[in-house]
Amino acid sequence: MSMALAANLKRICAERGLSYEGLSKAAGLSRTAVLDIIKGRSGSPRIVTVSKLAHHLGMDPFELLGGTGLGRTERRILDAFGQLSEGEQEMLLAVAEARIAGGPAAEKQAG
Repeated sequence: MSMALAANLKRICAERGLSYEGLSKAAGLSRTAVLDIIKGRSGSPRIVTVSKLAHHLGMDPFELLGGTGLGRTERRILDAFGQLSEGEQEMLLAVAEARIAGGPAAEKQAG
Protein backbone atom coordinates (compact mmCIF):
# COMPACT_ATOMS: atom_id res chain seq x y z
CA MET A 1 0.00 0.00 0.00
CA SER A 2 2.60 2.58 1.02
CA MET A 3 4.76 1.84 -2.03
CA ALA A 4 1.86 2.72 -4.34
CA LEU A 5 1.12 5.78 -2.22
CA ALA A 6 4.75 6.95 -2.39
CA ALA A 7 4.92 6.39 -6.15
CA ASN A 8 1.63 8.23 -6.72
CA LEU A 9 2.68 11.18 -4.55
CA LYS A 10 6.02 11.47 -6.37
CA ARG A 11 4.30 11.33 -9.76
CA ILE A 12 1.55 13.80 -8.85
CA CYS A 13 3.98 16.28 -7.28
CA ALA A 14 6.19 16.11 -10.38
CA GLU A 15 3.21 16.53 -12.74
CA ARG A 16 1.81 19.48 -10.79
CA GLY A 17 5.11 21.11 -9.89
CA LEU A 18 4.45 20.69 -6.17
CA SER A 19 7.23 20.49 -3.63
CA TYR A 20 6.85 17.98 -0.82
CA GLU A 21 7.11 20.82 1.67
CA GLY A 22 4.36 22.76 -0.13
CA LEU A 23 2.18 19.68 -0.22
CA SER A 24 2.66 19.02 3.47
CA LYS A 25 1.80 22.61 4.42
CA ALA A 26 -1.24 22.74 2.16
CA ALA A 27 -2.53 19.41 3.48
CA GLY A 28 -1.95 20.42 7.11
CA LEU A 29 0.71 17.77 7.71
CA SER A 30 4.28 17.89 8.92
CA ARG A 31 7.03 17.85 6.33
CA THR A 32 8.43 14.77 8.07
CA ALA A 33 5.15 12.87 7.66
CA VAL A 34 5.10 13.46 3.92
CA LEU A 35 8.82 12.71 3.48
CA ASP A 36 8.45 9.49 5.49
CA ILE A 37 5.76 8.34 3.06
CA ILE A 38 7.75 9.42 -0.02
CA LYS A 39 10.93 7.68 1.20
CA GLY A 40 9.11 4.51 2.27
CA ARG A 41 9.79 4.97 5.99
CA SER A 42 6.09 4.99 6.83
CA GLY A 43 4.96 1.38 6.49
CA SER A 44 1.30 2.10 7.09
CA PRO A 45 0.29 5.77 7.04
CA ARG A 46 -2.77 6.73 9.05
CA ILE A 47 -6.00 7.00 7.10
CA VAL A 48 -6.34 10.61 8.23
CA THR A 49 -2.95 11.41 6.68
CA VAL A 50 -3.91 9.77 3.39
CA SER A 51 -7.30 11.49 3.49
CA LYS A 52 -5.73 14.93 4.00
CA LEU A 53 -3.29 14.39 1.14
CA ALA A 54 -6.02 13.11 -1.16
CA HIS A 55 -8.38 15.94 -0.27
CA HIS A 56 -5.74 18.57 -1.03
CA LEU A 57 -4.93 16.86 -4.33
CA GLY A 58 -8.62 16.56 -5.30
CA MET A 59 -8.59 12.77 -5.26
CA ASP A 60 -10.23 9.91 -3.47
CA PRO A 61 -7.92 8.35 -0.85
CA PHE A 62 -8.19 4.96 -2.56
CA GLU A 63 -7.12 6.50 -5.87
CA LEU A 64 -4.08 8.00 -4.16
CA LEU A 65 -3.33 4.54 -2.74
CA GLY A 66 -3.52 3.06 -6.23
CA GLY A 67 -7.11 1.81 -6.11
CA THR A 68 -10.10 2.66 -8.24
CA GLY A 69 -11.70 5.30 -6.07
CA LEU A 70 -14.53 5.52 -3.61
CA GLY A 71 -18.25 5.51 -3.93
CA ARG A 72 -20.44 8.28 -2.53
CA THR A 73 -20.99 6.57 0.84
CA GLU A 74 -17.31 5.79 1.37
CA ARG A 75 -16.40 9.39 0.49
CA ARG A 76 -18.90 10.71 3.03
CA ILE A 77 -17.56 8.38 5.72
CA LEU A 78 -13.96 9.45 5.12
CA ASP A 79 -14.89 13.13 5.02
CA ALA A 80 -16.75 12.82 8.32
CA PHE A 81 -13.95 10.75 9.87
CA GLY A 82 -11.37 13.36 8.86
CA GLN A 83 -13.30 16.07 10.72
CA LEU A 84 -13.13 14.20 14.04
CA SER A 85 -10.40 14.80 16.59
CA GLU A 86 -7.70 12.14 16.89
CA GLY A 87 -9.29 10.90 20.12
CA GLU A 88 -12.70 10.64 18.49
CA GLN A 89 -11.18 8.78 15.55
CA GLU A 90 -9.53 6.26 17.88
CA MET A 91 -12.79 5.76 19.77
CA LEU A 92 -14.77 5.24 16.56
CA LEU A 93 -12.20 2.76 15.25
CA ALA A 94 -12.33 0.81 18.52
CA VAL A 95 -16.12 0.59 18.33
CA ALA A 96 -16.02 -0.49 14.67
CA GLU A 97 -13.33 -3.11 15.33
CA ALA A 98 -15.25 -4.51 18.30
CA ARG A 99 -18.40 -4.62 16.21
CA ILE A 100 -16.62 -6.46 13.39
CA ALA A 101 -14.92 -8.90 15.74
CA GLY A 102 -18.21 -9.68 17.47
CA GLY A 103 -20.15 -10.27 14.27
CA PRO A 104 -23.89 -10.86 14.58
CA ALA A 105 -23.70 -11.51 18.33
CA ALA A 106 -22.40 -7.99 18.93
CA GLU A 107 -25.32 -6.61 16.90
CA LYS A 108 -27.83 -8.47 19.09
CA GLN A 109 -26.21 -7.13 22.27
CA ALA A 110 -26.19 -3.59 20.90
CA GLY A 111 -29.84 -3.77 19.92
